[in-house]
Amino acid sequence: MLSTRVAVQELLWYVAMMQPKSLPAGSSTDISVRRLSEPQRRLSEIHAEALYRPVPPVELDDDGFVYRDGRVSESTRHGESLAYGLYAAQSLLAHLPDALVASDLAFLFERDNPHAVLSPDLMVVLGVGGHHRLSYKLWEERKVPDFALEALSVKTWRRDVEVKPGLYRDLGVPEFWIVDLLDKLPAPIVGRRLNDAGVYEEIPVSPSGGTRSDVLGAELFLEDEVLRFRDLKTGEVVPTYTEFRQLHEAQARLAERRIAELEQRLRRSEGQQGR
Repeated sequence: MLSTRVAVQELLWYVAMMQPKSLPAGSSTDISVRRLSEPQRRLSEIHAEALYRPVPPVELDDDGFVYRDGRVSESTRHGESLAYGLYAAQSLLAHLPDALVASDLAFLFERDNPHAVLSPDLMVVLGVGGHHRLSYKLWEERKVPDFALEALSVKTWRRDVEVKPGLYRDLGVPEFWIVDLLDKLPAPIVGRRLNDAGVYEEIPVSPSGGTRSDVLGAELFLEDEVLRFRDLKTGEVVPTYTEFRQLHEAQARLAERRIAELEQRLRRSEGQQGR
């Protein structure tokens, strides 16, 4: 009896979470009960073409859910953009220790369906904790990602553009982004934000040429065909790891020169005093 009650409570939570934020006129206010009484198609059925298809060899956790596969990088540009995106997003959200920033993490959204899985190229979830996970299970975390980004790849770009936005929208992901590294779209960065009616609206390009993410507090843009983030607080572009190392080394060399100059001045001063 207890397990049945828990299962019903979890189902009610899932159904309630998937409701649109506003209902059309004349709709029943008790939509959770109405939907439970009617046969419903799962999101995994409605958006079957949007689901991630693991690449063998596939590793499963103890419950039979995928958490690792044989996926490889699309290209050096693709890999460089996503590596930078992960590092930059972590840097931008470093002041929020409870934020999860992940790349290619299996996002599972139906408890009894191991095939209901997405694998965003970059995913940000605020308020759930940044601890280690094998995968992100919606029924355990009880929060959809706040930010999801897909960088177009040669084999799956049509699915990213035409199919996945509908699933991310129905899941209620507030921001969904597409980075076009293949010149398939009119704009290299396409950002969408969920409005109060549960519909994605395209985020306009700012005068600086970037597209603003409220979740990251940054503008996304391409520079030399590689993804970059501009911090809205400082107006500065988040450096790559290589750029950060070069800056750090340059600052260290400058500090060493200044110390050497000060030591030289001190020796001269001591020599003059000893005369």
